[in-house]
Amino acid sequence: MRYYDVIIRNPTTGALVQPTAFKKLNLASTYTSYVNGRTLGGALDMQMQFQSFPFASPEASSSSFIRFYGISLAEISQGNLLEGYRITVKAGMQKGLPLANPKQNGVIAEGYIYQCYGNWQGVDKTLDINFYPVGSSGGTPLNPNGKLNFMFVWKRNTLLKDAIESTLAMALPTVPRRIMISDQLRAKADFNAVYTTMAAFAAAIKQWTNTVEFQGIKTLSGAKYSGVDISKPQDDILVVDGTSTAYTQNTETNPKQLEFIDLIGQPTWIDGTSVNFKTVLRADIKVEDFVRFPKGLSNSPYVITTPGAAVPGANSRNRLAFDGVFRIRRVFQFAQFRNPNADAWVTTFDAAFAGDIAKLTGGAAAP
Repeated sequence: MRYYDVIIRNPTTGALVQPTAFKKLNLASTYTSYVNGRTLGGALDMQMQFQSFPFASPEASSSSFIRFYGISLAEISQGNLLEGYRITVKAGMQKGLPLANPKQNGVIAEGYIYQCYGNWQGVDKTLDINFYPVGSSGGTPLNPNGKLNFMFVWKRNTLLKDAIESTLAMALPTVPRRIMISDQLRAKADFNAVYTTMAAFAAAIKQWTNTVEFQGIKTLSGAKYSGVDISKPQDDILVVDGTSTAYTQNTETNPKQLEFIDLIGQPTWIDGTSVNFKTVLRADIKVEDFVRFPKGLSNSPYVITTPGAAVPGANSRNRLAFDGVFRIRRVFQFAQFRNPNADAWVTTFDAAFAGDIAKLTGGAAAP
């Protein structure tokens, strides 16, 4: 069965926020669809949309939102009091349907609420919550739209990993971080800069490291070195550059194996080396993880190609089978709890071929 669990806490006291009607149930959540090992038949309907991607992406400032239906009048009137509160959303599937896999559920989004408001139209009473991932556009307690201080100091001949560690420790001291980048990233001269958002900081790091100066750094996959990416796949900040996969169990040598029953609709080539695919809502595949598609997707009815991928010389024109390992670049969560359509509880992924692009050739030509 579909499953969600939303936890909202006061950022100062850590106190759990709960509607008055729920307090007698002794729940550990603000809103949930699963209680005492069973799906709650009377769980509120909800709708949500979340995104996860490297902070250097143009979409990095995009907010996430969640809407609850059927709330009380008290929740409508007090909605604005939640601004600045910390929110954690868990979702996926629990036992109940033949193909449901509870091992795939978990945290899909978390951050600070920057806007919260209730609405009452006809018989519908709703509570809308908009929030940013921590650090993307401010994202500090009680000031979710405020500016952060990413003071970056990279001295000549010092390691970039140490400079990034110092910057993140000062700007976001309470957020865990994992920095796994090459020791060959050393400054040729002194760099000093100040940024107010994670997106701006990540974009600068990406620009500095994706240059001819560092092209000789070898990646684990043998692909061309493309610089340092900073992302927030779950509750911590991840800094990687393709020279280590110690941050995940879904590594390039041991990727998450997708099954045919996991996929909804057809995988799609979105450019010459990248694909988009859709699964039931899940939390076990994150940005920078590696996946492998099930075998047998080589026949044209199961794979489609977008105009951007169907260009002369593109690898997608020469191979319809998704052989090899792909690295997750973007994750999008779309869900409405009580909508019976299969497309109403899904996760979509953008993934790039992880190895040497020259090896992504061969096979039957696309129609």
